Amino acid sequence: MKDYLIALFGLFPFFIFAQKSGFNEVVFSALTDVRLTQNQQTTEVARNLNFKVPLIRRAEARLGFNGSTLGDSLYGSVRNEDFYGFVIGPNSLRERKRQEDLKNAYIRQYQSERPVLLAAVLLERYQAITGWYFTKKIGVEQQNLADLTVKKMEILREKLEQGLEVKVSDVLEAESDQNNLLLQIQETNNLARFHQAKLLQWLPDYALPPLDSSNMIAIRTIERRVSTLKNTRNTAPILAFRQSQVQLASADRALENAQNRQIFNFLQIGYEDPVLPLVVPNRRRTFNNFSFRIALEVPIPGNNNPQRATAALEVLEARNNAQNAVQLNEKNVALQFVRVENLLASHKDCIEKTENSLIRRMLNDEKLRFQMSAAELLEAQIIEQKLLLRRITIEQEIMTEYIRLLDLKGVTAQEPLSNYLSEK
Repeated sequence: MKDYLIALFGLFPFFIFAQKSGFNEVVFSALTDVRLTQNQQTTEVARNLNFKVPLIRRAEARLGFNGSTLGDSLYGSVRNEDFYGFVIGPNSLRERKRQEDLKNAYIRQYQSERPVLLAAVLLERYQAITGWYFTKKIGVEQQNLADLTVKKMEILREKLEQGLEVKVSDVLEAESDQNNLLLQIQETNNLARFHQAKLLQWLPDYALPPLDSSNMIAIRTIERRVSTLKNTRNTAPILAFRQSQVQLASADRALENAQNRQIFNFLQIGYEDPVLPLVVPNRRRTFNNFSFRIALEVPIPGNNNPQRATAALEVLEARNNAQNAVQLNEKNVALQFVRVENLLASHKDCIEKTENSLIRRMLNDEKLRFQMSAAELLEAQIIEQKLLLRRITIEQEIMTEYIRLLDLKGVTAQEPLSNYLSEK
């Protein structure tokens, strides 16, 4: 029993490493991307920063001597009155309020930047998933087509060896097609390795290929989801981010407008030591020697005109950028719907051609197959295989443009995250 348990636990790491990792792990790894981490750190730093100046702008202690500081030359020990004072100058309460608003505007900008970054990292992962999935799928069908072209070349070679009539154009076309196909296979394999390398950067260490793609979304599901998207509002993260930039520029402008508008300058509390006569009185009322001073100034906001003008231009530019973002997003979404719908129509047309193809009927009919020569049968299989490759290529384009449509609509970055390449 003990040996059995030891053997079982010894195989446990194998089961961990042997399990297939689905595309969900790739999608959800976006939450741990370094760009999102940096954005979160920046937001926390902004929360902890103090944007406001203190209530007290200045605090002074004043000490002064009037007349002879070394004693009166006539009377010897008599000295004129001294002054002791304390001055407090406050900061503008209006400026403090605008400074707090500026801090909140910075925080909102960083918060609205997070969905923009999340959408970008998700788009990278979706594109890598789509590229890897279809390059593997296309690679298999290209290899099947290559096997057919090899058989075609063998038939042409046998005809030449037997002295049968063979058109030179047929040989040239067959060999050219085979060479081009081999180059395409090599390019497809290179792309598959590239996309796989990208996926492995986002997967856990134990997640080794092959990836589990059994739950990949079907074209009919994409068509249904695209139809639903038409009735939803555009919530692209870039729109909220542009609005947050407008709010930040407006907060900065409000702070500039609050400059040079303070009326209350400072408050002074002083005490003056009186001049003592030669005969000192018996009762001295020292509280009569306290003084209070309040300084009021006439605000001249025009002294801040350069900064105010610059801030006003920044607000205008931010609003223009926000308006342009809305218009550009609406145009791109409309065009993206057209792209996806055109590809879906092409996919349907490709399926109809395959189902209604005379070649398909001939290949499925056993009697007709026996009436065809080996070369004719092979040519029919090649044509059908090319049509299959074309259909898979259209499916890849559909999925790529579908993801782009979700990105433009702002769907992919909505939290909690969902895998929009999954059938479920």
